[in-house]
Amino acid sequence: EGTTRISTETGAGQWGSALAFACSQFDLEGKVYMVRASYEQKPYRRILMETWGASVVPSPVADADHPGSLGLANLRGIHSRIEDLEGAYPVITSRAFSSLADLVRLTEHALEPRGRWMAMKGKFPADEVAALPPGAAMFHVEQLQVPGLGAERCLIWLRREAA
Repeated sequence: EGTTRISTETGAGQWGSALAFACSQFDLEGKVYMVRASYEQKPYRRILMETWGASVVPSPVADADHPGSLGLANLRGIHSRIEDLEGAYPVITSRAFSSLADLVRLTEHALEPRGRWMAMKGKFPADEVAALPPGAAMFHVEQLQVPGLGAERCLIWLRREAA
């Protein structure tokens, strides 16, 4: 019911990887437009997204000689502070944001009642999980192994908790 497909753009593949994983968890079709230079130079990131079921396409699609750039013609950008965003969304994602508590507080108005938050973090942030506000709970952690990156990465999944 509702959303069946998500498409996104990604530069080197980190955002695309996060969305590909999210799609696999919610049985959604994922399509990732990856900057052509990264698509060709970073095949392991493309393979990771494809392993999670996403279709990965070099961008721009029409010009094979262009090194690529971000920007999808079929998307409408929302230029707004999250506090001003109207509507509700099934998944709110975050990368390089502040604390998990801030993510929840600043975005809970835009999350559907049965929606999920997904935050990419470095090392598992036990202190941030312990500081989640009432009404939010972590339900899954996915350790990520990004080829060529020696640092730790994980996806933290949160949902509303019954009061």
